[in-house]
Amino acid sequence: MQSLCVHECDISRCAEHVAKAIRPGVPVLLFGPMGVGKSTFARALLRVLIPNVAHIPSPSFPIMIAYSGSQGTIWHVDLYRIEVFSDIAPLGLNETIMADCCIIEWPDRLGPWMPKQYISVSLDFIRANQQDDTGLGDQALWREIAIDMSGGA
Repeated sequence: MQSLCVHECDISRCAEHVAKAIRPGVPVLLFGPMGVGKSTFARALLRVLIPNVAHIPSPSFPIMIAYSGSQGTIWHVDLYRIEVFSDIAPLGLNETIMADCCIIEWPDRLGPWMPKQYISVSLDFIRANQQDDTGLGDQALWREIAIDMSGGA
């Protein structure tokens, strides 16, 4: 697992790294607390995969949004509003994960549908400290991003 300490402006660079490994059947699972930047990371990843995409809305309410890219169909999935596992079945997500490229926020809600192979991206907040050389001072919020592209557990 590779762990990086990045400022928000570097999230795109991390997304470029992950974009090289994304493929159908191996979803990108985005872990982290509310507000840490899972959607920001997903948008950055989609912009790398589909450079001409104009608008990337949040899938919080539709839950799944499909995009067409050079890798085929790419799904941005946000499971935050899923309260019980049985709510996932009507979405056809299990089949979608196997057939297409998927970026999934809140993957802990997949329950028994957690794929065997996946790319894990874990985001967490950390505060900038005295080593902050950006000139932004102690108020700068940094994120730690751990990326595991070994194929899952």
